[in-house]
Amino acid sequence: MNENETIKMLQGMPKTEEHLHLILKMCYTFGKHLSEVRNLEWDDIDLEGGSIVFNKGTDKEQGFTLEGVKDSTLCRLQIKRELEEIQTESEHNEFIFLDFFPSTEALEAKMRRYLKKHCEEVSKEVYGHGDFKFTAQTLRKCRGLHLLERGVGLNYISKLYNHSDKYSTMVYLGIRSAETLVDLDMIIAYF
Repeated sequence: MNENETIKMLQGMPKTEEHLHLILKMCYTFGKHLSEVRNLEWDDIDLEGGSIVFNKGTDKEQGFTLEGVKDSTLCRLQIKRELEEIQTESEHNEFIFLDFFPSTEALEAKMRRYLKKHCEEVSKEVYGHGDFKFTAQTLRKCRGLHLLERGVGLNYISKLYNHSDKYSTMVYLGIRSAETLVDLDMIIAYF
């Protein structure tokens, strides 16, 4: 699934009261696990300043901007708008998504049902057939591959995923050898 197809799929997913569509966009855009998105608190997000911090207060803390970035700007701006809507609607609970999903397992189960129900209809719109299926983990992996295809360095992608080194990221992305990276660099340089 290329980057444009991924974004079309994400945009085609229907809104739910539990904000599953938003969680998927965040998994893809920021390269995060479901649990990392689920555990976000309102204190982790500065909507006025346009920033978000994952894993706050841990050794894996990472900050991102929600606007002004050429990379996935559309998704980031949509995420910001949807978070603003949720904040307006919510009773300002400490956590953003935790009220909907008391455990990561509950979120994963709900997400599986949501994707099973909607992937077929959305993939018919994007691909012309309903055979394509994906998971939040697939989106996370696609994010790294899309960045790599654009020429983003493996070290950056490794940090995005909170991997201990770039070799873990190579294994995660299915890159078997340095030759694969060289071939990819040659393809990117050609275009």
